[in-house]
Amino acid sequence: KVAVQEFADVVGISSYCGGELALGDELLTMAEREGIRDHTVFILGGIFPPKDAPKLKEIGFSATFPPSATREEIISSIKSAIAARSLGQAGGS
Repeated sequence: KVAVQEFADVVGISSYCGGELALGDELLTMAEREGIRDHTVFILGGIFPPKDAPKLKEIGFSATFPPSATREEIISSIKSAIAARSLGQAGGS
């Protein structure tokens, strides 16, 4: 709800107890329902099996970050995802 109210560019969640696929799917479903999925970047970080990263990207996360990700990697990925999303919107207008 806050992402909708604040017109967030990025929504990030952490998953440290498993269930990242179900949690991620639920978040993206809510984002779709609220009308923000197409213009918001979604990222996920935490402890999750590496094999889940491709599935998380497939369902709509722009990036996933394991605990070993550096601050620089995260910031760079977020900036790239925002730029790509902005270009996609500009190209579709």
